[in-house]
Amino acid sequence: MTTTHEFDVEGHHLVALSLNPEAAGEPIVLLHGFTASARLFLWPEVAFLREHGPCYALSLPGHYPATFPPDFDARLLTAETVARVLTTTIRQLLGDQQRFTLIGVSLGACTALAIAAHCPEMVSRLICVSGAAEGKKVRGSVRVGLWLARQGAFGRAIDKGTFKILQSPKRYPNLWRRCWGNPRAFDAWPGREEFLEGSLADFVHLDLDAMVAWHRAFYKLDLTPVLPRITAPALVLSGDDDPLAPPEQSWLIAGKVHNAELVTFKDAGHAIPLECPAEFRRVTDEWLRKTA
Repeated sequence: MTTTHEFDVEGHHLVALSLNPEAAGEPIVLLHGFTASARLFLWPEVAFLREHGPCYALSLPGHYPATFPPDFDARLLTAETVARVLTTTIRQLLGDQQRFTLIGVSLGACTALAIAAHCPEMVSRLICVSGAAEGKKVRGSVRVGLWLARQGAFGRAIDKGTFKILQSPKRYPNLWRRCWGNPRAFDAWPGREEFLEGSLADFVHLDLDAMVAWHRAFYKLDLTPVLPRITAPALVLSGDDDPLAPPEQSWLIAGKVHNAELVTFKDAGHAIPLECPAEFRRVTDEWLRKTA
């Protein structure tokens, strides 16, 4: 049974979902991607993770139902700040001395890398799915958003307006269609309508100013200097046709993190767990068992 936990850390209101607290084993902390929510990990494509231990899906700062502090200065939204705030939250959730496995998708993968570098003694294993170490190197629609968010008040207004348009049920599918390596495969995905309906329910509640702030912050992201601090064994997963995070970013991450294993999914885009769930499960299952 899913349980909701709420935390207030440095003015940030954060939410964690406990998916299977009765399970035995080391805790697994799950971090969702940009504009998504912790409820992403309720979907059946990732349910197998619960076989490996008690799973906790944690909201990223500013992502519904989480909120930034009142009058939050977007200049403070750095990898270091996010890592510190979420590490404190995880300690409150699991206990100060509890080590955990950390799994992040997209922006959650970038955040997981920052946490593992910030507090390596807490992270026992790390899985990075469709991540990036350098914000300037992303591409596609995300790159456009990063550019708009840095063009003064007018650019930020356009960026915010783009998010507002995507909150329409008619336009929202375009957000996910851009993530697929093959957009036609997204159109033919059997679980498409149910997934869109469920994820849109949270997307419409997003603080759009917070999303623009994330765009501004992500452009400045550069984790390359801190990646060698990560001591946990890492599994780095990328799609060879990722339209947002180039596979070269995963190669970079795997090359900088000690004891990292890189797996590239053929013909996959940015949403690996949804695009190729069987292969994602096989690779992840094998690695989690091997490193247990």
